[in-house]
Amino acid sequence: MYVKRNAQGKIVGAAEEKQGGWGDEWLADDSNELLAYLQGIKFPKDKWSKLDKDMANTELFAIAYSSDNDRARDLMFYAFANSEADDDRRMADLQFAISQIRATLPVDYTPAQLQQFRDVLTDNGFDSDWVI
Repeated sequence: MYVKRNAQGKIVGAAEEKQGGWGDEWLADDSNELLAYLQGIKFPKDKWSKLDKDMANTELFAIAYSSDNDRARDLMFYAFANSEADDDRRMADLQFAISQIRATLPVDYTPAQLQQFRDVLTDNGFDSDWVI
């Protein structure tokens, strides 16, 4: 993952894709420093935190959380935890992660699971038109 560091050299951001202003530093997914950062992420108390809690109760996210696609799953977690990014960036990360997880599923989500996902997004003030 690409990482962003503060002036003291501490990781303060991580992303699967290169981010503007972050530089070119890449750490392997199994890097001890990256894993320590990802494990220490605290979820902000904002609408993303509520969305994460609400999503955790859906079948769609139960499937996504158990995905073998580690990078996509980590990006999904990062979208919820990355309080430095704006909502558009976080939603783009979430959308990409879900699409990557979905592409690797042996069976696609059911219409009922997708509707539940749309409902949770809408109930939390997010656009759900991208969920098809």
